Amino acid sequence: PRSCFDKVVVLNEIMDRQTNVTADGERRSVWPHGTVASYDVVLILPTDAILLELDTNIIQDLLPAGKLASIAGWSKEHTLDTNCDIVAFNLKHSHAEAVARRWLEMVSSPQVTCGDNNDLGMLISAIAMSLDDSEELDPNPN
Repeated sequence: PRSCFDKVVVLNEIMDRQTNVTADGERRSVWPHGTVASYDVVLILPTDAILLELDTNIIQDLLPAGKLASIAGWSKEHTLDTNCDIVAFNLKHSHAEAVARRWLEMVSSPQVTCGDNNDLGMLISAIAMSLDDSEELDPNPN
């Protein structure tokens, strides 16, 4: 995929590396040089992001327990603000892997173009396609 779809590439790279399962069932990432880590949430920020409120739990604020993903700037009307580059993704959610793989598949199409938040629009579509019948997209979790 093109660089404008870096969020989905980063997410899938982390998911690919979380394939080592320990005896207690926990998934751990294996990175170059033998570094081992386990992730619950991936927070993807733009390269020019500046965090000012360091006493705030940004992940807890952006991604309430039990939610699969949160996209800053997604409104009730299911539209995307042109500046919504912050995505929190819950790797422990039951749909996490299916959504990440589907999202990568969607942006890998040669017909897909960059711009207008296509990557995040496709994430919302990937989530909607992966939900159970009793679940629904909730842009306003609180």
